[in-house]
Amino acid sequence: MDSHDVISEHRAAGRRFGAAGISSFVREAGPPGGEPVVCLHGVPASCFLYRKVLCELAAHGLRGIAFDLPGLGLADRPATFDYTWTGLGRFAAAAVDALGLDRFHLVVHDIGGPVGFELAAAMPTRIASLTVGGGLAGADLGGGGRRWRGPPAGSAAAVGG
Repeated sequence: MDSHDVISEHRAAGRRFGAAGISSFVREAGPPGGEPVVCLHGVPASCFLYRKVLCELAAHGLRGIAFDLPGLGLADRPATFDYTWTGLGRFAAAAVDALGLDRFHLVVHDIGGPVGFELAAAMPTRIASLTVGGGLAGADLGGGGRRWRGPPAGSAAAVGG
């Protein structure tokens, strides 16, 4: 299997959705009525990172959900998007709303940490639990000058490779 096959298989395993004016990509596994677990990826990565985790969550009766953050994976990369932690957190909040999630468990990794912290701060009553795996807990969470510039379109990092 070459990289094109892997990406094609990844696309087939999920679907497009829109949130906050951004077209993104989501993978889900598990029963529709299972407790939702939202997994936020880091860089250079995409929801592809969680493909095996989603299956494990589903095997335990949970509904695993992972979506691509703007600028990564199969999500749009608008030049005018606010790529600060706060901007990405606002996108994540819009994404969980667009996906119809009320209360959910949150798993974060790498830059998914500060993005997830922004999400949790915006909707604390909706977070059932927070699991941090290698998140950037010491990063500037105020949304100030720290910006991450996405990988070039078409690069391996941009498509989840």
